[in-house]
Amino acid sequence: MPGWMHAPVSEVYTKWLALPAEWTAEQRDTFIALWVDRLEDEAADLSMSIRDESIRAWRADHGQHPDYFTTVRIGETAMQTAREAVVREHLYDRIPLDENGDAIPPEPVSGVPWHKRWMDHRYQVRKPSEAIRERVREVWPEHSSMFRVLAADLLTARLEEGRAVPRTRRDQLAHDLVPEINEMLCRMKRPPE
Repeated sequence: MPGWMHAPVSEVYTKWLALPAEWTAEQRDTFIALWVDRLEDEAADLSMSIRDESIRAWRADHGQHPDYFTTVRIGETAMQTAREAVVREHLYDRIPLDENGDAIPPEPVSGVPWHKRWMDHRYQVRKPSEAIRERVREVWPEHSSMFRVLAADLLTARLEEGRAVPRTRRDQLAHDLVPEINEMLCRMKRPPE
């Protein structure tokens, strides 16, 4: 059963932020699930900070640590506050508005096949982690920094989808992915590598 975050993510992406027409229903569901996971992770991290700060404030006001039930209520309130903040920042703030502040219905999107979504910033779910950036430096050390930035985006998307990523420079997949990264370089009017 979908959690709290699924409803706003699904609503925003189906009603206000167009998904590419060529994506299958399964690909759309996968994309929404990836966003739900990312936002739940961010909300959990933020809620811990809010919770800790709220408990510190409670202790300062009352001179003692809150009892168990108060601590639980503080945690629940922190999670709700964090979820709302994350949804507002990462979803609602992305909805285009007209000059009157009303939401603009999305234009249909096409030309972004599922396997190339990493090339379009609108459909990138997560930013590359430091571990991914390090892997890219190990696998493609001789390539430019722009190539490696794009490679990190590609590997991040592949990991989100449960697809393989190259482990070493000698991995055949490392060579197989170069044309895809070069395609993006060419779109950016840069020479392939």
